[in-house]
Amino acid sequence: IEFDRKKEMLGLKFELAPTKHFEINMAVKITEGSKSIVYSGDGTFTEEGKKMYANTDLLVHESFMIDKKEEGHAVALDLIQMSKEVGVKALALIHFNEKVRQEQMHRLRTLIKREKANAFVPEPNTILLI
Repeated sequence: IEFDRKKEMLGLKFELAPTKHFEINMAVKITEGSKSIVYSGDGTFTEEGKKMYANTDLLVHESFMIDKKEEGHAVALDLIQMSKEVGVKALALIHFNEKVRQEQMHRLRTLIKREKANAFVPEPNTILLI
């Protein structure tokens, strides 16, 4: 499917980049002035996505597992390392496997501290000012 991957509307810039997933899936970057956020649902990042994520203020990314690879999904450890590499200012890790959410959040928080990452798992009512 071919479509325009860059668009401007209502004073906002929109940009799309593909992710690696079983279905067609895109990450979207929204920029207003000097501030930007990126949202990526299912799928792990691509080289094109990494370029789009560079220096963004907030990257909200699916991270199904902490470090165990599962095809079609990103893992938190890879996202943390990539976000540091490309200068993402804040990384929100979402869409974890239910078992990971129930049993491994302490391990994830320890990993985030060890990696000195500006990453977090949003809870209900989380507010982040960018």
